[in-house]
Amino acid sequence: MKKGTGIMLVVSFAVLALIVVFVKSYTKLTTLNTEVINKESDINVQLNRKNEQILSLLSLIKENEIDAKELLDDFDKEIDEFKKLNDIDLKCNKNNIISELVNKLFEVIPKELLEKEEVKNSINDIISTETRIINAKNNYNSAVDDYNKKIKSLPASIIARFRGFKEKKLFEISVNINNILEVEE
Repeated sequence: MKKGTGIMLVVSFAVLALIVVFVKSYTKLTTLNTEVINKESDINVQLNRKNEQILSLLSLIKENEIDAKELLDDFDKEIDEFKKLNDIDLKCNKNNIISELVNKLFEVIPKELLEKEEVKNSINDIISTETRIINAKNNYNSAVDDYNKKIKSLPASIIARFRGFKEKKLFEISVNINNILEVEE
């Protein structure tokens, strides 16, 4: 075998190895990005679920003619605005506002209404969904951490720069709904 042919083989294998490394890196980036998108979708599902449960609780309260018209109007406004949002950060902020409204609502619900089974169940459903939101947030943040670490490592950082993979923000929730049923019992 000629010396030039040997060098050509070595260079060919090196180029092939680089191509394989870059393809694997790109595939990993794409997989991690898809995972982040899926986890964000899980958060959205839970946030929408929570809002539907809140609307259900509000209908129970309206049936019992609770004097909280301004608060109920605030719910309608905030939930309508939430439904129009696409950005996860804006949804997070809106979720916090809605959670604060729920806590205010809990302060004005009469004790006899809280003792009704359907109201208790509705409140427990909302609180249960809060836990699901926290779990979805943790799963999302874990996926974002993995993704962000990958786009900062070589050779993925090179691919990320040229293929438009950008660092993702973590999802944060600062306000949770108080479990008034535990306090009341």
